[in-house]
Amino acid sequence: MLWLALHFPLLALEALPLRQSPSAVVSRGRVLLCDQAAAETGVSAGQKLSTALGLQAGLAVFERDALREHRALESLACWAGQFTPTLSLAPPAGLLLEIG
Repeated sequence: MLWLALHFPLLALEALPLRQSPSAVVSRGRVLLCDQAAAETGVSAGQKLSTALGLQAGLAVFERDALREHRALESLACWAGQFTPTLSLAPPAGLLLEIG
């Protein structure tokens, strides 16, 4: 068997509805990930939220939503099902597809 692993590093951010830029996803007061516009101002994963807001005053902040991320991953799995009938979720942000 040959498997293809797909990793979606920005899934937590891309799963958000009506997201505006610059934006970041946070959990427990720390930045988990941010978009390119926020990164260009110095915001990065692991920073305290207060530091990120100091670097980018207009930062749109979203609390991590694990359920929404899981639903987005399931949606991606449904899409990938057109290429292979054998696939597996690899939470929090991955899919495994049998390709051979």
